[in-house]
Amino acid sequence: MYGTLADMVGRYGLEEITARSDRANTGELDEAIVSAVLADASSIADGYLRTRYSLPLMEPYPRELTSQVCAIARYLLWQDAASERVETDRDNAMAWLRDVAAGKVNLAIDTPRSLARETDAMIDAPAPAVSDSDMKAFLG
Repeated sequence: MYGTLADMVGRYGLEEITARSDRANTGELDEAIVSAVLADASSIADGYLRTRYSLPLMEPYPRELTSQVCAIARYLLWQDAASERVETDRDNAMAWLRDVAAGKVNLAIDTPRSLARETDAMIDAPAPAVSDSDMKAFLG
């Protein structure tokens, strides 16, 4: 996940995160719900990131990615009661992800899809001496 409970509380405050995650009305923060919306928001982000980056991304994650994922997770926490500000933040986060996918925004990471991963094999060899058509003619 690209965000944590601490990221959510740091951005939106303990009171809001507790109130929005407390679906059982216990007055307690429900960490499982916060983790679930962060996982969902991270999956949404991955849908855009995989067009340009090899996943999974390695930590530390870019702060701008964490910020956008938290905005989406916050919206998911609010469910159908999201304020205009929460919706605008989510819309801005989605637009940012679309810009990342389109190449208008680059993440400050070293794993763009165009670079070979350390586990990828690279082969540089001369062209074959015998072509497929030559081999078919030979075999009859």
